[in-house]
This record gives sequence, C-alpha cells and structure tokens, in this order.
Amino acid sequence: MLLSRHGKLETLSCRGDESPDFSADSRAVLGNPIIFFLKTWLHFSPEDFKEPPKYHTLQKVIAHLNKNVPGCDVEMEAKHLLHQFQNEAENESKLYFFSSYHFIISETALKNCILGGKC
Repeated sequence: MLLSRHGKLETLSCRGDESPDFSADSRAVLGNPIIFFLKTWLHFSPEDFKEPPKYHTLQKVIAHLNKNVPGCDVEMEAKHLLHQFQNEAENESKLYFFSSYHFIISETALKNCILGGKC
C-alpha cells in the first residue's frame, strides 16, 4: 500500500554528483523518506517480508527500488534478503522430505518387526 500510494517518486541515482560529505547511496536514501523507511524496515524487521513461496511484498519492494534507486545498497540488501529466504525455504523443504522419508521407513520397519517378527 505504501509503495502504491507513494511509488511515483522522483527517480534518484546512486551515481549522481559527488559530495565529500555523503556517499551516493547515503544521498539517495536521505533524499527520499520512502527509501529511508524501506531500508530501516528491511534492516530491523526482515521477518515482515517472509511470505513464502513467492515473497510478493519483498518482490514489490525490490521492483520499486530498482526503478527509483537502481544499484543502491538498499536494493542489494533487499535482493540478498530474498535470496536468503529462498535458500531457507529450500533447506526446510529438503529437511521435511528426509524427515518424512525416515518416518515412513521407521514405521514400516516397526510393523515388520511387530507383525512379522523381522526385527
């Protein structure tokens, strides 16, 4: 909702005029309250963006950042967070598969032991 209401912001560049006081990323973030807010939210509450399997909100944030501040550290952080969530989901899926498989084998072995005497 935030991005749909305030998404039509002036595009900022991370490669603009150089200032000795601020990096290009800092100028982009400080010059745009929405970008600053997103950076803070990603940093302090990343679990708010954990919506498997497609991570729609995080995908929208990345698209907004790519459009408005392409190549900035905030965009890279969001992409890294998405990659991290995807890896965690894949690892959890593998763990569930192996745990379920082990349970099926154990249950079958137990039945054979009890009913068939093959322990």
